[in-house]
Amino acid sequence: MRADKIVSVMEQLPELPYKCILFDGSWGIGKSYAIEQAVKGKPNICNISLFGIKNVNQIYHEALFQLLLDDKQGGKIATSTENIVNLLSPLSEKIKKVSEFVQGIVSEKELFEILSRKVDKYHIIILDDLERISEKADLKEILGVVEELKKCGCIKVVLVANKEAMEEENQELLNKYCEKVIERVYHITEAPKEINYGELGIDAVFLTSFLEKHSVKNLRTIKKAENLYRDIAFQGTGVGDEDFWDEIKLVCYAIVVEDIERLYYREKSNKEDDSHVFIRVSNKFDVRLRHYISNIRITDGLCNMIKEYYLKNEVIDKKILEIQYKLFLKAGNKSNLYRSEEEINQYLMECQTEIDASEDWRELNQLANEYVYWSNVLEKECADILDDYQERVFDLLWREVKEGKEEELLLYGSGAMESLQLDVKNKFDVVLQKIREKQIEMFIEYFI
Repeated sequence: MRADKIVSVMEQLPELPYKCILFDGSWGIGKSYAIEQAVKGKPNICNISLFGIKNVNQIYHEALFQLLLDDKQGGKIATSTENIVNLLSPLSEKIKKVSEFVQGIVSEKELFEILSRKVDKYHIIILDDLERISEKADLKEILGVVEELKKCGCIKVVLVANKEAMEEENQELLNKYCEKVIERVYHITEAPKEINYGELGIDAVFLTSFLEKHSVKNLRTIKKAENLYRDIAFQGTGVGDEDFWDEIKLVCYAIVVEDIERLYYREKSNKEDDSHVFIRVSNKFDVRLRHYISNIRITDGLCNMIKEYYLKNEVIDKKILEIQYKLFLKAGNKSNLYRSEEEINQYLMECQTEIDASEDWRELNQLANEYVYWSNVLEKECADILDDYQERVFDLLWREVKEGKEEELLLYGSGAMESLQLDVKNKFDVVLQKIREKQIEMFIEYFI
């Protein structure tokens, strides 16, 4: 069943003969999203996550306040039985009369049962994340609570779970009591046909185009990709234009989706032939990313920096983003991947001019990186440029060291270093070593 059908089942549930149903489906398929749509604007439905529930009494506590007392904050307005009784007293003259006798005695379970008898239309309690119950909560007890809730007049219960993700012991227990407690199981096997991505804070136009090309099935994967993009966008506030950030967004989605869902990973064959070698090469992560980002103008250096940030929690250097935006503008309207050899040679000449004029060692690193990358593509010798780069980056770094700006170098994250071409990185490492040696020489001269 498709996940969006959950909404129609929930709408029909008061008229259906079942007192307890189960929606079972894998993580990210859209169960929780559909549940949120079903609950929206419905005062007779409460949604309780079992994640973090330590004992079954908390279920009654949440149901009591969310459903029967219509406080969607989940009982935040009262924390003790005494407070609960005091709150209930104005609602019921009968309870008001006996409140002084039951303080400290009446449990939330009993109060729930009392109030539920006064309900004249069906109310629905959703217990989500059944597979995420803590070690302190007992599944058998939870199913016992479900059985008790079913006895409460106009109360119906909806369980939501990913049975495959449950511990083996709990799977066996659920299967054992399923027939007794649960009257209908709906197996969710497909994502919703339509999702209002605007409600999730996701650009619907971008995502629709992305999903037309790449069949992402997990809604949580999409949310995770969007969060990575927003994270980087926040750190780069004020840098670049809409086109620049559209490409960064595409890179973020490509990295997260391929890392989690491995859409373009091919299973290896048992044969040690040419196809085996081809599959091994095509399964490299950077190669698989090309299925998503083959026609972008941002540099491989920036793509690698975003990848390192996602995979290894490296820092995002705002200064590097500013430099990358300049390179993005210089790339024009066409990705270098689709340029002719003559056009790339022209691009390299522009890079060389900017290398000679650069007064910032971070910018110099990125420019040299671009030059070496595309020189390698054209199989063009670049040793002279690398030697010039080494001398120039040494001068710029040493100037900053003398001005007492060593912290700028210390803050230059390993993510930015890893994004450099090997030839550039090796030259930069040599420069760093020379800088340290010169600092030591100065120190010795000063004190001797």
